[in-house]
Amino acid sequence: MPRGTESGGDSPAELDFTELDELFIMTREAERGDVGAMANIFIKSFKDDKTAQLLYPHDEIWPVVVEMLRNYLDDDYTHVIVAEDRYTDTTVGWTSVSLVASDQEDHFKFCDSTVWAGRRLLHLGRSEGPLHVDEVRRAGLITQLSRRNRDGQKREIDGQHLVINTFAIHPDVFEEEIPEIAYKLMDDTRDLAKGEGLPLWAQLPQNSLGNLEELFQEIGFAEVGSFELNLTGYTNEEHRRRRRNWGWQKWTQWVLKIGNWECGRRY
Repeated sequence: MPRGTESGGDSPAELDFTELDELFIMTREAERGDVGAMANIFIKSFKDDKTAQLLYPHDEIWPVVVEMLRNYLDDDYTHVIVAEDRYTDTTVGWTSVSLVASDQEDHFKFCDSTVWAGRRLLHLGRSEGPLHVDEVRRAGLITQLSRRNRDGQKREIDGQHLVINTFAIHPDVFEEEIPEIAYKLMDDTRDLAKGEGLPLWAQLPQNSLGNLEELFQEIGFAEVGSFELNLTGYTNEEHRRRRRNWGWQKWTQWVLKIGNWECGRRY
């Protein structure tokens, strides 16, 4: 993928999307210079997500996400696409897709980027001594999510395949424009799967970015699994005082099968 000048050290100045009459979306391959904007979108996209609040218990997530994005861009087996408004050159969303080889053992990098970042943040915070009880709970949640992802891939896909690591859209764009951004990003992702001749896997938290489940169905994905976790069991006393009912979170698992790349809707 092309490389540009990197500017991922600090969060960039933001455009007020409410000042725009509409967005004119185009997609392209990500460059080093997109890292700051992509990190900002990733963090903002999941700031209200209960699982992310447990995985990222403090404000040190920025350098971890920047590191993750640099790794994606440097990896020959990961493809990163950004969506931007063509008139303001403002990045409004991005997605990343990785190749998983038949004998791939470490699925952390090749599943959900929220899990990857949470695992890295936990690793950086560890001391030489035993894990703090809060870290044990977060590690348990990370392990559950990654294991479910790994088991689903092994159950539903035989051999090499592609996985969607991230599907992030800036939360401040108008709600009615989210489907246009999502469809265009997913069209590029489907074209990548078609070009490689491989199935495409995704594991998504329910109600992320509105109704992504409906979008996935419209463009040819089949739902192949789902599971729920009681987030209260992964919280400590302070979390429970601040938010008494963390409740249950549902995830759905999806596969775009070989030959289904042209099924469903094209935006």
